Amino acid sequence: MVQTEGEAPLQTLGSFFHKTISEVVSTVHILPFFPFSSDDGFAVIDYQQVNPVLGDWPDVRRLGDHFCLMFEAVINHISAHSAWFQGYLAGGPQFQDYFYAVADDFDTSEVFRPWALPLLTEFETALGRKKIWTTFSEDQIDLNYENPAVFWR
Repeated sequence: MVQTEGEAPLQTLGSFFHKTISEVVSTVHILPFFPFSSDDGFAVIDYQQVNPVLGDWPDVRRLGDHFCLMFEAVINHISAHSAWFQGYLAGGPQFQDYFYAVADDFDTSEVFRPWALPLLTEFETALGRKKIWTTFSEDQIDLNYENPAVFWR
């Protein structure tokens, strides 16, 4: 919402905050700034990149020079367009336990959530058709943190 023509939004945000609130605010909370495919940034494609439309890592670091930063990390799910999920779809063995695939007869009748979208989404993979847990949308694939590799990837 705070933008200057010809300047990356993260740069404008840093300048605006420095000029207007730096004397009274020490911490800034930034909504998702990673490349994304849907849901206003909450379907992250790559956690190691800054969305180039918003700026770059040096812009984030400059903000951090003046403020403590809190990020909306979105660690519970990842975009269906991410390299991890694309690797899963391609049958990559290292990605097979990154997501929750359930059997056709898996009972979700006791699951309550305030979304009208389906809890499970079917995807065609190199290993056959799979039902994948997608709590928020078919583009937001839930991550399986029972797999320690998800933590360290």
